[in-house]
Amino acid sequence: MGIGQQGPTGAVGVTGPAGVNGGTGLAGPQGLQGDEGIQGPVGPTGGTGGTGSCSIGETALNPGKYQATATYVGDAELDSSRSAPIAFSVTEASTKTALVLSKKTVAFDNETAEVFTATVSPEYAGSMPTGTVTVTESTATVCVITLSAATGSCPLSADQLPAGSYELIGTYSGDGNFGGSASPRKALTVSS
Repeated sequence: MGIGQQGPTGAVGVTGPAGVNGGTGLAGPQGLQGDEGIQGPVGPTGGTGGTGSCSIGETALNPGKYQATATYVGDAELDSSRSAPIAFSVTEASTKTALVLSKKTVAFDNETAEVFTATVSPEYAGSMPTGTVTVTESTATVCVITLSAATGSCPLSADQLPAGSYELIGTYSGDGNFGGSASPRKALTVSS
């Protein structure tokens, strides 16, 4: 009997791809952390923050009445503002007047040898008083001195005063910035 051929072997079944494992689940997003609060501007503390000062020059204002206000122009964080007005006055500076006689005794008809010199000293150094000093004996004007750099002089005329004894005063009238003042009395004798 003949041997029959063996029939083909059935194909090996192909194994299907391995099943995909389920991946690890994605974690949910973390909660967002809140921003830090924004800090506001620092306010004045105990009178030391936001303060300043200024000074007025010696001769910046003439005597009179004034009102001052302070104005803050503001910045990126703070609005501008203005203070209430503050009233103040500038008064005339006081003076001292000195009268100097070149001689204590002069002869009548030779009185031109006598020269009166007046000096007006201001209360504060800086500006100089201007104006005049009137030299008087009792109520009579003897001469008028025009000040230059706060000093000046005038002579007597030859026979201006009769023979006798006199007490002279130099009176500064003031100039709007400086107040008036009078010198102490100075004795003068006109001999015959």
